[in-house]
Amino acid sequence: MNRSIRSVFSVYRERVRRWPFGALLLGLVFQVAAWILVIPPYSTYDEFDHVYRASSVWHGQLTGLPDPPAGYPGAVIADRDLVRGGVLECMGLPYTSTTRCNVGPPGPDGTVIVTSGAALYNPLYYVLVSPATAVGHGADTVLWLRVWSGLITFAVVGWALFLASTWSRPDTAVRGVILAASPMLTISMAVVAPNGLEMASGLLWWVGLVSLSRHERPGARVWIPLVVAGCLLALLRSLGPLFLVVSVVIMLVWRGPHLRRLWSTSRRELATALTFVGLSLAISAGWVLTQHFDAFETRPLFPDADLLTGFWVSVQQSPTVVALFVAAIPARNLAPPLIVVAAWLIPFVLLLLNVDRRRRRPMIAMVVLAGFVVTFPLLFGALTFRNFGFAWQSRYILPLAIGIPLLAAVNGLRIPARVRVNDAVAIACVLIAQLATIRFGQQWYDDHSPLIRVLHQFPLVDRWVPTLTVVLGVGLTGVALFAARTGDECGPETLKVNSGSTSEQVDPGPVSVRRATDSTTVP
Repeated sequence: MNRSIRSVFSVYRERVRRWPFGALLLGLVFQVAAWILVIPPYSTYDEFDHVYRASSVWHGQLTGLPDPPAGYPGAVIADRDLVRGGVLECMGLPYTSTTRCNVGPPGPDGTVIVTSGAALYNPLYYVLVSPATAVGHGADTVLWLRVWSGLITFAVVGWALFLASTWSRPDTAVRGVILAASPMLTISMAVVAPNGLEMASGLLWWVGLVSLSRHERPGARVWIPLVVAGCLLALLRSLGPLFLVVSVVIMLVWRGPHLRRLWSTSRRELATALTFVGLSLAISAGWVLTQHFDAFETRPLFPDADLLTGFWVSVQQSPTVVALFVAAIPARNLAPPLIVVAAWLIPFVLLLLNVDRRRRRPMIAMVVLAGFVVTFPLLFGALTFRNFGFAWQSRYILPLAIGIPLLAAVNGLRIPARVRVNDAVAIACVLIAQLATIRFGQQWYDDHSPLIRVLHQFPLVDRWVPTLTVVLGVGLTGVALFAARTGDECGPETLKVNSGSTSEQVDPGPVSVRRATDSTTVP
């Protein structure tokens, strides 16, 4: 009887400790939904390119047309009404042209040939979202695509939060996710583009790596999401394989001895994971070699530029690159207002300052990760400037950069007063940043979007609705953060480890494992 009572109490306690993650997920959904209501269809981050590509995949075209008609490079076939619905909005963007926006020659079955900058991208994302192109007409189809893409993306985010809810210090996961979900991330999840799903996969990957590093014998609950996230990162975009390698190196620096021991305790699971992720990496490499290299055969934008010129231009753009980590509304390289950047950086810096600097390995791992995130754009800019000019967008590296706030939160000091103040500042600043970004975005689209100024087809709701949605979303994340904290805010973060019949506690720093069956301590 006592055992049954304890079992029921254990289940109840487990559900109680997990409900903040449901609140966090719902809060993120509200914040993303606000942007779906604000951004007119086709109107940001090359959304028209991705919409046309999804339509072409739905019609069976997995690659760009092998022999595109003259004047339509990167041509795909897409539904005629879908393309017509996007011409005006496409032309209203500050970086487009008639070649990219106008309806092209007719194609089969009510389609037309049109230019898409996503014609050479891996088709995985477009296969997943393409069924939504069969719903609605014109601009309405874009909204259905956003909703369907959001459902897929939040399935991955929810998986990550479910896995993080098993940590013995759930507040660290909530804190890290809140400061990873910048306006740049929530906007990316709201539009039809593979970046949002890639960022969600990056979150699942980092949560999986942290969970893996804390178990002597990880079960399927850890291995399966880790493998799925790794495969998605490898296939969604061409930089994904690089992010996988860098993140594994970071984890080896932080928890190397423990991860190496997994080869003896979980050799079969590790080999299976490596097989699936390795196969995805091979497929990704094959796609890049057969498709993406064609892009470098185009006429260079700056034929006289050298590596040094590209590097210097990248250095000059560094302040803008940092601002674009926070938000970019609505053009790809249009920095947000200063209040947005400041409001987001304040709690982020407080989070970094709270990291326990006495622990050498975590500090080295975080410095290496932050250093790579900051310096890689410089190298990328130097290598690609001759062909494309300064084409870097900070959202490209967010799937990797998500690891910085997550690791900082996991390795933070447990000083109750400091934690309470930092969390309060974080929620207040996140609310300011999200509201200011929404307001700025609404004003920009009011001034520039033909769907709003000319056709009066957007927005679909009153202007106050997205504002209220953001307030509700940030409020729910705040509730999640404060509810996830336990009373022992100064204690070490530990996780129960499933290791046969033993019960272990693993500290996130240098491994100190004490078995319940004996008094042996594993160094």
